[in-house]
Amino acid sequence: MRTGMDEAIFGLVGVVVGALLIGFVASSAAARRSRKGVEVAARLLLADISTAQTAYERCLEEGIWGGLPTRPISLEAWNQWKALLASNISSGTGWTKVFSVFVDAQQFNALAAAHQESDGISQAVSDAMTLALARTDEAILVLEPYARGDHLYWTRLRARLTRLVRR
Repeated sequence: MRTGMDEAIFGLVGVVVGALLIGFVASSAAARRSRKGVEVAARLLLADISTAQTAYERCLEEGIWGGLPTRPISLEAWNQWKALLASNISSGTGWTKVFSVFVDAQQFNALAAAHQESDGISQAVSDAMTLALARTDEAILVLEPYARGDHLYWTRLRARLTRLVRR
């Protein structure tokens, strides 16, 4: 009788341990996919922000709307990835910096659509574009660590330990 109870207890423990292992493996796989998704999103949006940055610089340098491509930032990519980034960017101010770049893009897309390429830009637009250009720099600083995967605790800890060992 005692042997049957021992077998039942071992069987139950095996089922519980197996379920915990499966849950851990599934959870770690989902976290890995999420991290990769954040890295991909950050890289794609960095490319769009760099395109906008170049367009703003050309537009300011030339003083005409022709420096601004028809669509300096792909808002479709932004719409696709903003929820994932919003849930992963750790600081509210960092999120605001990234978000503001795409608000600027929407405004400049609309303004550019209303002008000919040869039309000059007003001083007010030039001032707004200069501010937008500064915001692109700030957004790039926020997104770069996510694009490299440096936003992860273990990655940052490993980098710190490596620096300490090299000293």
